[in-house]
Amino acid sequence: MPIDLEILRNQKDKNDCKYFFETGLYHATTLEKAVEVGFQKYFSIELYASFCEMAKEKFPEKTSSGEIMIINDDSANMKNYIGLVGNNKTLFWLDAHAGGPKGSNPFCNAKAKIPIEYELQAIKLCDRKDHVILVDDLRIMGKTKIEQIKKMILEINPLYKFSILENPSGVKDILCAVV
Repeated sequence: MPIDLEILRNQKDKNDCKYFFETGLYHATTLEKAVEVGFQKYFSIELYASFCEMAKEKFPEKTSSGEIMIINDDSANMKNYIGLVGNNKTLFWLDAHAGGPKGSNPFCNAKAKIPIEYELQAIKLCDRKDHVILVDDLRIMGKTKIEQIKKMILEINPLYKFSILENPSGVKDILCAVV
């Protein structure tokens, strides 16, 4: 589910994030909101080529200039792209999970149904250890998985603090980790 615009704006401003990096592009709704909020650069990794093409059509100038980079790949391979953020404080929106275009195999060539472990391992590779990490769709993960995610985030930096935020439907469904 896309993030609420005000949550995105608040997290960007409060934490002085320069870049936006999302996993799970879908119809680029969250990317649209991120552009409205105004980051310096945007990265979105998506398994389905049709969603990537749709996003490129929505943002032709920004994608051709390199301001927005749409990556057609499994977010489990995020480690191959994490260097793109350099030392810039980044807001990570982790929203990749099984699904996809109507009629497609929801698991197609994905390494994992919910690739959050791979994504957090990639973030751990960054030199900078104070990125904002927002994990969507807690409702599909269960308490044990959420605790495992928190533990992995604390391995990135033990100073991370957690809160649970509401999605646009009013459901407490987003794990927010900030230093």
